[in-house]
Amino acid sequence: YFNYKTSVVAAFLVSISPCLLRFEREVRMYPLFMFLTILSIFFFIKALRYGNSYNWIGYVFFMTLTLYTHYHSFLVLASSWLFYFLSFNTYKSLWAKALISQVVIAILYSFWMPAFIHHLFQYSALAGEATRFPSIFGLWIKPAYLFFSLSLGQTILPWNYQIIIPGLVLFIALFFLGLMSASEKKIRIFYISFLFFPILVALFISDLMPRYLIFICPVFYILIAEGINRIKITKYQLIIILFLTAILS
Repeated sequence: YFNYKTSVVAAFLVSISPCLLRFEREVRMYPLFMFLTILSIFFFIKALRYGNSYNWIGYVFFMTLTLYTHYHSFLVLASSWLFYFLSFNTYKSLWAKALISQVVIAILYSFWMPAFIHHLFQYSALAGEATRFPSIFGLWIKPAYLFFSLSLGQTILPWNYQIIIPGLVLFIALFFLGLMSASEKKIRIFYISFLFFPILVALFISDLMPRYLIFICPVFYILIAEGINRIKITKYQLIIILFLTAILS
C-alpha cells in the first residue's frame, strides 16, 4: 500500500514515539495489544490481496489473540470489516472466506464471553462516574488530547511552549499533507477504516483514549510519514526528520 521510503520513515517515528515509549514502560497489555493489532491488520490485508488460506489463518489467529488482550480490540475487528465493506467491489469474490473467518473468530472468543458480559455490566454500572476529561470544553477535547498524545506525547514536561507550539504546528501540517497525498482510493479507505473510524467510535465510549487507542499509533505515523514524503526536496525532508527526532527524543 505504501512505498519503501514512507514505510522506513514511519517505522523510525514509531521507534521514537513518546506515546509508545510512555506505555511500553508499564508492565501491562498495551505493547502486546499494539503488536498483535499490527499482525492482525497485516494478515487481513494480505488475505484480501492474495486470498490464500495461509493468510486467513494468520488473521484469525492473531485477531483472536488481540480480542483476548484488550476489549478495545473490537474496534480493530470492526475497522477490518469496515475496510472490507468499503472495498467490497474489489474483494467481493472473497466473501465466503471472510465470513468463515468471522465465524471461527466468534467461536474461539466464545470461551471468554461470560467474563466479557460480566465486565460489560460492571463498566455500565460505573458509567455515571465523573469523566477524566474536562467535558465543559466540549467533545473536541478528546481528539485534541489524542492528537497531542500521539504526536508530542506526555514527555515534554514541564510544559515548554517553545517546543510544543512549533512541534504541534509541524505535526498538524504533516498530518494534512499526508491526507492530501492519499490520492488512491484504497489508501483513503485504509485511513478511514484504521484511523478515523476507531477515533470516531471511541469519542463516545472511552475516556483514556491514548492508551486504549494505542493500536492506531502506527497508522498515525504512516500518515505523518506520507506528509514528509510529499515534500519533494530531500534536504527539507531530512531537516524535518532531524527536528522531530530532537523534540521527541
